[in-house]
Amino acid sequence: MGILDIIKKAAKSGVSNAISSSVSNAKGNVNQTINHAVNDIANKAKQGIKNAVDNRTKKFKFDKLPTTLEEMQAMPEAKLTDYNATAALAVIALDVCSTNFAEGERMLDFLNGPNTFSESDRQFIRGQFSEGRNYIARSYFEGATPENNYTPSTPYKIEVTETKYSKENYDDGYITLYLESGGADGLRPIFLRSKKSTGEWFVNDYRGVLVSIRKSKDQDEWA
Repeated sequence: MGILDIIKKAAKSGVSNAISSSVSNAKGNVNQTINHAVNDIANKAKQGIKNAVDNRTKKFKFDKLPTTLEEMQAMPEAKLTDYNATAALAVIALDVCSTNFAEGERMLDFLNGPNTFSESDRQFIRGQFSEGRNYIARSYFEGATPENNYTPSTPYKIEVTETKYSKENYDDGYITLYLESGGADGLRPIFLRSKKSTGEWFVNDYRGVLVSIRKSKDQDEWA
């Protein structure tokens, strides 16, 4: 089985469902289970996604990042009719969560659309950003690496990748996109769902973005 066939099989098996199930049912090993699921698809996708001839990427550039929901909603990307833009805004919202959780939650609630922002979502995000790991979402900005303590280049840039198999469930209103982190060896998946009546794309599952990111140099006791 070739690498692209492996990616296709992994995507079709529903990694999003596995992640959601893990968060809903697991108690003490949530992160371990999610890490395993995300690393599995990332490792299988590492070469195939990067080298696929059908691969498409879209880069977003921001001179200034929004710090409030109102500032985000004023951005052209906030129309949410471009699923790539929704994925990029999700990174920004998660980064805001790391320093201002209440405002970041408002942004995520907007990007979630009809999806309910649950208490388990809150606990998961807070847990990922605990113990000084507020750099996780920031690692998805271009130029941010463990060595520079995840200091992004400016203007801020986020790259979103669509693969040959991203739209396997497109007719049902779903798409899987991928984000590149300076602190991960493979691309990280983010899952979106469309609202057919409006043509908007909302975040369906972002938890794969928040796991298995290497420590920043100032947090790494072995650096």
